[in-house]
Amino acid sequence: MSRYPGLPEGVGSRFIDGVNGLRVYILEAGHGGSERPLVLLLHGFPELAYSWRKIGVPLADAGFRVVAPDQRGYGRTTGSDITDLASFRTDNLARDALSLISALGYDRAHLVGHDFGSPRGRVDSHTTWHSCRCTTSWMPTPPCRKPWRRTYLHRSSEPRAPG
Repeated sequence: MSRYPGLPEGVGSRFIDGVNGLRVYILEAGHGGSERPLVLLLHGFPELAYSWRKIGVPLADAGFRVVAPDQRGYGRTTGSDITDLASFRTDNLARDALSLISALGYDRAHLVGHDFGSPRGRVDSHTTWHSCRCTTSWMPTPPCRKPWRRTYLHRSSEPRAPG
């Protein structure tokens, strides 16, 4: 693991190859193998994994392994064809997250999504993963359009402890 400039002490960065055809750049904190529960932080638009840099250490101190990827088409993650819009469909973006969880040696994770990552995390946790690979789903920033916002807030669930 290397240190990207500007990262807080305790947060490292690296690439993971072979994630649904991508080379995914991640920030991570709370190392120690798969005995720590995994928290996957999904950034919004037009952000990067770097947006989560200040939350990694507090979550790691609470006993979690924290991973924030640059998502498909963003930042230092490579391998996506930006002319192939089908690769950016929600079901394929969910496969990216599921593949990353597996590549990290986990079979489940807590998802936290912000902005663009929020509905993605919601699809990941409630639609795509029938095998309960998501134990908690938290979306802190809903979309700003009022009709959708009311519906989204009504359907959102509070974060729940695994169990």
